[in-house]
Amino acid sequence: MAVGLRCRLLTVLLVLLAGVPGGRAEKFRIRYATVSSQRYLFLRDVATYYGMRYSHRTSAKHVYLVSRYSRLVFNVDKRTTTLNGTAVHLGHPIRTWKGNPVISDADFRLLLDPILRQSSLPRSTVRSIVIDPGHGGKDPGTTGSKLKKREKDVVLQVARKLQAELTRKGYEVHLTRTGDTALTLAQRPAVAAKKRADVLVSLHANFVGTPSVRGVETFRLCPKGTPSSYGNRTNGSTRQGNACDRRNSRLAYEVQKSLLQAAEATDRGVKQAGFCVLRDTSCPAVLVELGFMSNAKDERLLNSASYQAKLAVGIAAGIERYRQAVAHRP
Repeated sequence: MAVGLRCRLLTVLLVLLAGVPGGRAEKFRIRYATVSSQRYLFLRDVATYYGMRYSHRTSAKHVYLVSRYSRLVFNVDKRTTTLNGTAVHLGHPIRTWKGNPVISDADFRLLLDPILRQSSLPRSTVRSIVIDPGHGGKDPGTTGSKLKKREKDVVLQVARKLQAELTRKGYEVHLTRTGDTALTLAQRPAVAAKKRADVLVSLHANFVGTPSVRGVETFRLCPKGTPSSYGNRTNGSTRQGNACDRRNSRLAYEVQKSLLQAAEATDRGVKQAGFCVLRDTSCPAVLVELGFMSNAKDERLLNSASYQAKLAVGIAAGIERYRQAVAHRP
């Protein structure tokens, strides 16, 4: 970490305990280190930014930021962290600079801050929801290892239940497909644009070669300058969906957190990727992997109408929490 490092002071205007009655605006300096053109902020100063207690021993691999409202656990040299009990994958690992744990500027501005401070989100109205059941037609998606059910059928069943749940809550809801029809990747975000969607949720089921892997995960689009959760290649260009980076993060977090509560599923975390349906969408969007068809228990649950209903309730609750967050009053 010694090569290319510089220490600087970043002066920011902040509201201590943002959103909490009595919070006051003042200038505060967050130190940062530059590593090969990447800016990393001192987590100790980030804790002060939010009025949180900071805890880290030099030899320890965990960093804790705690307040009466939130508990964050960071893992040094890893991209995994926990925010209020929900796993969240950072774009870059937590690093150390002269013994000080630091977080990338992109992760602070575009992931952490939108989740912890709703006043950092652009105010938005959420009325129109587009649900995208993945695959369809000649593209079955993956097939379960035991029951041999097809992904395209499972996600359409969940999509219909989610549509009903959101409609009951008063949203205007559209599906990219209502039957076993084929859609190109480009057509899916085009439906969201045509319907003037305020949120797009794409539904999928996963499959891996390790049968023991199970759980739900929610993807947002990679912000510019960060890699996918499953790779190290940096996203070097700004795509249409990056205009919603902050809202994407809050939406993904609320959907994942609510899914875990409603379905009691294994937490695979909030992740990021460059999927076309996220990349080319003009509204906040997430892609939800509802479970693993390669895992016997997940496959059985995904084919259960009662479990599908729980998934629908969880996603709908996450959208409702997101709506409340972006409807905030200053």
